[in-house]
Amino acid sequence: MGLRFQLGHAANEFCPFAERGPTGFVAVAINGIHTINVDFCGCPGKPDHYAQLLEIQWWPSTPLAPQTAFTMEVLRTFHILNLQARIPPTEFYRGLERMTNGQGLRELPVRCLHCCNRRDMLIIIS
Repeated sequence: MGLRFQLGHAANEFCPFAERGPTGFVAVAINGIHTINVDFCGCPGKPDHYAQLLEIQWWPSTPLAPQTAFTMEVLRTFHILNLQARIPPTEFYRGLERMTNGQGLRELPVRCLHCCNRRDMLIIIS
């Protein structure tokens, strides 16, 4: 449908200098893992891309050319579940995978793999 998520401006405000984000930008939210189209503000004096994500309460995976972001809501939820229920990061992420693709009918943009039977989490961006 061509829907694009505009950053750096108020709601219903179009950026005349919009910069297309990376193809297949991944947003990890409390209801699953989503691939979306993102436009960053390209106006003179604009904040960096990571700062535009932080303004809408999305934590970027990297400060340089972010391609994945986690909502603050999903980070808070993980924090509480990790502290109170001792849910490891891999199990929390697997729950998000299930919410996104419970039947296994489509390819996930990011998947979680175990590393040598440790509780470390390795995220592969495909």
